[in-house]
Amino acid sequence: MSKNFRQYLQVEFIKRCKKNKNYSLRSFARQLDVDPSTLSKILKNKIHPGSRLIFRISKKLDIPEEEVTFFFQDLKKQQNNSYEKIALDTFAVISDWQHFAILELMKIEDFQPQAEWISHKLGLSLSETEKSIQRLFDLELILLDDQGQ
Repeated sequence: MSKNFRQYLQVEFIKRCKKNKNYSLRSFARQLDVDPSTLSKILKNKIHPGSRLIFRISKKLDIPEEEVTFFFQDLKKQQNNSYEKIALDTFAVISDWQHFAILELMKIEDFQPQAEWISHKLGLSLSETEKSIQRLFDLELILLDDQGQ
């Protein structure tokens, strides 16, 4: 049993090439009823086929059902591992608009590095502004200079 669907396809393609020296990726794609570019990307591990494509190709290749089930389990594992875990503070920064607004506000010429001024300019409460500034400090997106600014 192959480790995953891509490897199964690679082995199958190699077998067919050994049988027929003129066999090409385009021929393999035609037999599988798949776009040659898509098949090439799957074989090079540049894209991962979805469950529909795995099912369709498996039917064409007459792959045993237990092996297809294994491919689906492998696909599910890949999908579950494709998300990167981030810290709650990092998530807050990328999900709340005020963090980006503070960073952009710092670029203006008459910027004043006081929480009161920032909260007034952005229409935020002072406590919300202070929390946002602290998050930016914690994530080192803003730093204090030698004068404490």
